[in-house]
Amino acid sequence: MNRSLSLISTAVACLLGNATAQAESIQKGCLLIEVSSPFAGAGYNHVATAKNECNSAVQCELWTDVDPQPRYLLQLEPQTTKDITFRREAPGYGFRAHYRCALK
Repeated sequence: MNRSLSLISTAVACLLGNATAQAESIQKGCLLIEVSSPFAGAGYNHVATAKNECNSAVQCELWTDVDPQPRYLLQLEPQTTKDITFRREAPGYGFRAHYRCALK
């Protein structure tokens, strides 16, 4: 019985540990991009959160190594945040976000 309980505890810990892949942050100047992969039933959503900490609006182009096309165009007003979902229910949680931005 202890072995069964141990196996169940290990399985639960693995499932909870993989519920959201570890977030990765990229900061260039006053713009921060944070990526995460929350589990969504049948797979992982690939999400980037863009935070404009600048005093001016920015215009950005975002893409990932998994989905290089289409590139997403994003405009952020000063001191605002926006989530971009690149892929829903992907079989894997690993991806890297890339971006190019300019002040407006």
